Amino acid sequence: MGNVRPTNRGAQKPQPKQAQKPKAVQQQEAPQQTWNNITGVCRVFGQQFENQDNISYSISVSHKEADGSYINSFINVRFAKSCGEPSCLDASYINIHSGFLTAGKNNRIVLVITEWEWEEME
Repeated sequence: MGNVRPTNRGAQKPQPKQAQKPKAVQQQEAPQQTWNNITGVCRVFGQQFENQDNISYSISVSHKEADGSYINSFINVRFAKSCGEPSCLDASYINIHSGFLTAGKNNRIVLVITEWEWEEME
């Protein structure tokens, strides 16, 4: 019995290595998007321009600097057709029950109000 080679009859074939699945990455909760649910009381300014029938509305946002000066910015306001709009040309307080921020012309921020009511301020 000179050269005898061992046989692997009945033995299982070696399985190819499977790629390991990456560990599941825990998804973090997305931060709350505050631009889609605007609520609260604000002061709305109405202004009618020459040669226009409609009134343009805006709110102001201010920041006081360390030297005591203020930086002011305005956000355009639109009222949804379903809720009507106030017909005032002066500053009035309203209570916003539902609104959201969007981009308007020239990528300016616009506050769209979908539900509101007058707010009595003393």
